[in-house]
Amino acid sequence: NDFSRRIPRPAIIQDPKNESSEWSSYCMTCKNNYQCYCNSECRDLFYGDYNSCCSYSADLFGGDRVEWCYDGMRIDTSSHVFWSEWSIDCVSSSFLLNCRNCHDCFGCANLVNKSYCFLNEQLTSEEYRRRLSTIDLGDADMVELWRTRIMDEIWNRAYRSAVLNREVESCIGDDNVQCKDAEGFGLLQSERIHYSWGTMLSKDCLNVASCFQAEWSVFSTDTMNGYGYKMSAACEGCLDVEYSELLSSCEHCFGC
Repeated sequence: NDFSRRIPRPAIIQDPKNESSEWSSYCMTCKNNYQCYCNSECRDLFYGDYNSCCSYSADLFGGDRVEWCYDGMRIDTSSHVFWSEWSIDCVSSSFLLNCRNCHDCFGCANLVNKSYCFLNEQLTSEEYRRRLSTIDLGDADMVELWRTRIMDEIWNRAYRSAVLNREVESCIGDDNVQCKDAEGFGLLQSERIHYSWGTMLSKDCLNVASCFQAEWSVFSTDTMNGYGYKMSAACEGCLDVEYSELLSSCEHCFGC
């Protein structure tokens, strides 16, 4: 620890494959990202954390394959979805909570395969568009007014699942997607991961956070594309490094 504190380090950690993303950190293969953290293969994204393959969006957390979205948390495979949370395969909707495969819905929760719903009420397409035409979502005060109303009337009264895992096998935790034999939160396409958080495409790890394509690693954070990380941080493309930071393409290092 004393040695680490004496070593100068960069203010922002950059992937050389990034393009026009100078003010983003720990992002991989991104283009035109601004004020982002830990994104992968995103472009034209502003103020986003832990997103994958997202584009033309802003204020996103944990999104996967979305475009033209704003102010969302855990929105996956969706387009033109605004002020929403935990929704998948949705299009042209606002203020959704835990909805799947919905389009043209406003202020709804726990809907599946629905369209033209307004505050969870089923309408015709004509009536839905008529109601929506009276709401100016370009007005911040109007947005906040509807956000408060929808929270009180719909979201806070909706039933919520204890966990929101998807396509998992033998997993303990929450918000895990396409994982097997895992324990943790926010894991994506990983196997045999235990007590970990925010890690993608990794295998056989214990107590890791914000790691990408890591294997056989323990007590490490922000490591990428490596094998055998131990008590290390912000390393990329390394093999068998221990108690180390900010290494790139290194092998068999200790305390470096």
